[in-house]
Amino acid sequence: MILLMIFVLVYLILLAWLALSQKPVKAENKLLFTTTIAIACWIGAIFGLQTDAGTSVQYARLVFVLGMWSIIFPTQLISLMVLKRSTTREVIAISTIIGISISALCLSGAGIIDGITIDQKGQVPIPQYGVLAPLYVGGLVIALCAIILLVVRGALWGTKKSRDQMRVVGLSMLTAALVAIVTNFILPFLTQNTESALLAPIAALIMISGLHYSIAKQGLFDFKQAAVRTMVYLLVLSALAGIYFGLAYLVSVLSFAERSLMHNVDPNLFNVVSALLLAFLFQPVKRFFDRLTNRLFYRGEYDPETFSREFGTILSYDTDLRLLLRKAGNYIANNLKAERVFFFIGGRGHSDLSVSQKHYLSETNIDTITAYYKKHCKFPEIMRVDTVESQEIHTILETHRVQMTLPLMLQDQVIGYLFIGEHKSRGYTIRDIRMIESIGNELAIAVHNSLSVEEIRELNESLKHKIDEATREIRQSNHRLQQLDKVKDEFISMASHQLRTPLTTIKGYLDTVLQGDLGRVSATQRVMLSEAFISSERMVTLINDFLNISRLQIGKFVIEQREGDLKEVVRDQIDMLRNLTKQHKLQIKETIDESVPPAFVDIEKLRQVILNFIDNAIYYSKPDTPIYINLTREDDQIVFTVKDSGIGVPESEKSQLFSRFFRASNARQHRPDGTGVGLFLAKKVVTLHGGQIIFESQENKGSTFGFRIPINNKKEDSSR
Repeated sequence: MILLMIFVLVYLILLAWLALSQKPVKAENKLLFTTTIAIACWIGAIFGLQTDAGTSVQYARLVFVLGMWSIIFPTQLISLMVLKRSTTREVIAISTIIGISISALCLSGAGIIDGITIDQKGQVPIPQYGVLAPLYVGGLVIALCAIILLVVRGALWGTKKSRDQMRVVGLSMLTAALVAIVTNFILPFLTQNTESALLAPIAALIMISGLHYSIAKQGLFDFKQAAVRTMVYLLVLSALAGIYFGLAYLVSVLSFAERSLMHNVDPNLFNVVSALLLAFLFQPVKRFFDRLTNRLFYRGEYDPETFSREFGTILSYDTDLRLLLRKAGNYIANNLKAERVFFFIGGRGHSDLSVSQKHYLSETNIDTITAYYKKHCKFPEIMRVDTVESQEIHTILETHRVQMTLPLMLQDQVIGYLFIGEHKSRGYTIRDIRMIESIGNELAIAVHNSLSVEEIRELNESLKHKIDEATREIRQSNHRLQQLDKVKDEFISMASHQLRTPLTTIKGYLDTVLQGDLGRVSATQRVMLSEAFISSERMVTLINDFLNISRLQIGKFVIEQREGDLKEVVRDQIDMLRNLTKQHKLQIKETIDESVPPAFVDIEKLRQVILNFIDNAIYYSKPDTPIYINLTREDDQIVFTVKDSGIGVPESEKSQLFSRFFRASNARQHRPDGTGVGLFLAKKVVTLHGGQIIFESQENKGSTFGFRIPINNKKEDSSR
């Protein structure tokens, strides 16, 4: 009988360790462990009650307490299998409070167990019940009734998962009850001997085995994996123990040898060195036995470390979504021996294009699966078709030949699904399930990254398409603008030619009148006629500017070089503008170096440049300020400058000042009728003469405009 109890205790301890050996440890595993330990302790207390008469009362009370918890814990476990989690928490709380209360009464000796008597043969101790014993019995009856009701409810009206579990639990409990009745009532009555009551642990063993089997069937732990892990640790411990005893034997042999260096070895030093050596050898020895047991028990199956490493490589090097999903699906299918593996990505559809359209899950199916998963599971937990509690979900998965599914979630957001079909032979093990769950986060991140890369690619393609369209539109618009610009240039050229002839005539008549060829001219008339003459002269200059702009556009702007005297040109322009200078209350202070020689230039075009610089200085200067006009020679160059104390040019606009049609903001306010072509043409003329523009300015303090050109720059006529 003692051997039977020892066997049962060892068996229960192994089952308890098995319940906690799986990672992660779920609530069912924890309660199963607690139940198994409680029953093991109850059997141990029965053994103590039989062997130690001196403390039999304490053992008897402990037997009753542990026996009660051996009923309460299964009640809690079965409620977790059958009822909702919220209801299960209430059942656990109420039953725990009742159990603690009765345990306190029982252990304190307050009327439940008053003493112990020995049967007539002096073999079996019989407890003497107190006045509160009915309370204890009532608690047991309530717990047993609760178990029966829960089993019946789960077996008849529960989900498929709970029905399968409760059939096993109900059968094991019925068998355990029959064994208990036979050993505690029938056999003692027939043999008139109570020793058969000691066989009661067999009933507990049957019940706890049924609970373990029902939970193991739902994939909460893997017997094969636990057995292999146990064997590995036993082999490691055996190997390390062998190494230790071998070292100890070697040291002892050397210690007794004559003239041995080991004769005075300190035992403590030997133990420390041995401990360090064994600690260093533990991991290499464990890896060796891991590989050995994997070859023995998992022949032809994947290695978890290799699977994780190679799968991580696939996820790291493929950013193309379709290629990534195809490689990942093929790798999972080949290693898990799945008939099919496919993905569903939100907004991208299915990855398994080889399957006909009728086997695809619809968006409605996906939404239903997502709602169920978020309510009943926690990522990265796999949802198996045989454990699904919803008949609708079960039907959807079975219809599409899906055995397992794992959502790909990031921050509680489902971005897709991994669907795994049926196994080709044996079915999926806990090892397979844990392997897929372990890669869930990594797979979700990889898919999310691929989706981001794909969105960037699509955005780039969209932008490229829009840019191409915009470029075509710009080219068309530019072509149209070029045509309009050409028409405009032709119009300006034609209009300028048409306007220059009558203006030249007007200018000639005015000059004739001013010269007195048509009679005496009064002072008042002379002033007015002079103003008209100057205006016509400016109009001719303006028309010439427009003509030159037009010629530049069509490539017919010609520099006609011949020898000319710039001193005379400067003097003529100063004389012509002197009346205008007086009207603006300005003074011209000219400095003309007589040593300036004649130069090979286009004298008429430079005349326009000089006129433009002086004219600008007059119009943009402040009253009662001087204008300095200088013409000098510097080495082999002629330098002409006009300096005023006028409005100047803003710093931010200096770089654009010589652009076509550009005018500074303060110039537009001061003189709205300007055209913005004078300075542009001036720079072109000076540049075509091989010279440089001189320009210095400070806003509100004045400007200096001018040019420097070579004296001997004789060339063939050039055009631009």
